[in-house]
Amino acid sequence: SLAWTRIFPNGDEAEPNEAGLAFYEDVFRECQAHGIEPIVTITHFDCPIHLIKEYGGWRNRKLIDFYKNLATTIFTRYKGLVKYWLTFNEINMILHLPFMGAGLVFEEGENKEAVEYLAAHNELVASAWATKIAHEIDPEVKIGCMLAAGSYYPYSCRPGDVRQAQIDNQSNYFFVDVQSRGYYPAYAVKKLERLGIDVGMTDEDREILAANTVDFISFSYYSTRCSAGADNPDVERTQGNAFAGAKNPYLQESQWGWAIDPLGFRITLNDLYD
Repeated sequence: SLAWTRIFPNGDEAEPNEAGLAFYEDVFRECQAHGIEPIVTITHFDCPIHLIKEYGGWRNRKLIDFYKNLATTIFTRYKGLVKYWLTFNEINMILHLPFMGAGLVFEEGENKEAVEYLAAHNELVASAWATKIAHEIDPEVKIGCMLAAGSYYPYSCRPGDVRQAQIDNQSNYFFVDVQSRGYYPAYAVKKLERLGIDVGMTDEDREILAANTVDFISFSYYSTRCSAGADNPDVERTQGNAFAGAKNPYLQESQWGWAIDPLGFRITLNDLYD
């Protein structure tokens, strides 16, 4: 994972920091010397603090241009050294840890969910721009998206639990659906309509998203999770990385309360593929 501030210390400079570029070039050349093929993440929970204080983080569309500048710089400098790139680490974490995922600091009384989806939209558009820029600079590179994955199981066959698991899964799939298909899926469009959220979608955004889908999907997997509906309020809750959920009575847990579910890795792979 690159640190944005090594290359553009404030994030909005016109010219990059040569020492930072040279640092990563040394890393990639060393990898190459040892037969290591790196998968490099452009942004890994590290929105420059200047961009947070000055622009409000990823709620501000100006960050798309700053990100495009970063992408152009690194794709040009590391052409031939890096074949596989990821645009954002665990992009869906915006909805769970918004400061970490998008540099969001909320004002009192602000509609947090609206700001999260606005920031998510800006990151999705930026990801598509990065994909376009990468393929123009080096048609051989592969650009991927990256999801904090782990399927949601319904806590029981109670319909409310099944429906809640469906909703929770969709909230994660939303990101990779857009990045791999090039448009907002119907369930996301309707959700935003019901919530009265306007993400500022432009005609250019639609064109960029549609024309620049990712080459592959990648993800992290820690555990699966359980979903219980509002009509099932008394279930025991447990942790799971940044995702809390209903406690799965059929699984052991780590000392942190995360469900240990090796078969869930296979289930998650198939769910994402489908």
